[in-house]
Amino acid sequence: MKTAQKSLNKLKRVEYACEKDANRATEKWLKEHQMYLFKQLSVESKSRRIGGKRGRPKKGEVLETFYLIKAKIKVDKQAIDQERKRFGRFVLATNDLDLTVDEILSYYKSQGNVERGFMFLKNKSFHVSEVYLKKESRIEALSMIMVLCLFLYSYLFSLLNHYH
Repeated sequence: MKTAQKSLNKLKRVEYACEKDANRATEKWLKEHQMYLFKQLSVESKSRRIGGKRGRPKKGEVLETFYLIKAKIKVDKQAIDQERKRFGRFVLATNDLDLTVDEILSYYKSQGNVERGFMFLKNKSFHVSEVYLKKESRIEALSMIMVLCLFLYSYLFSLLNHYH
């Protein structure tokens, strides 16, 4: 809404030579900002002395006439609903038929947390690439320690996000 309002404010400062030009400008603005409608719209004529002279015009002095747009905008809810219908769908597939639609969406949205966890495990601070283990029991132990670290990291991360 802010950018549309800024754009409208610019449009309202422009001086037009005729009423037709002002109306064309409003139509162009509406085409560029399809999510908005004019709540109020009028074109007002103003007069001033030619050459930018100040003060009251003399008797019989020819004045320059220009036109300004006065408008207020509102969000076009119908256009937004149409856009949502057009772009508001995406496909999530699963082989677990027991899950509800909301559960599938929840799992999909929490996928970022899993990715962030793997990024944490791959971080250079663990120096995992420099560890050489041969015994299977030691590899399992290191994996358990890393999973424990990941658990603590995700728990602390969720706490931080909860309080901010």
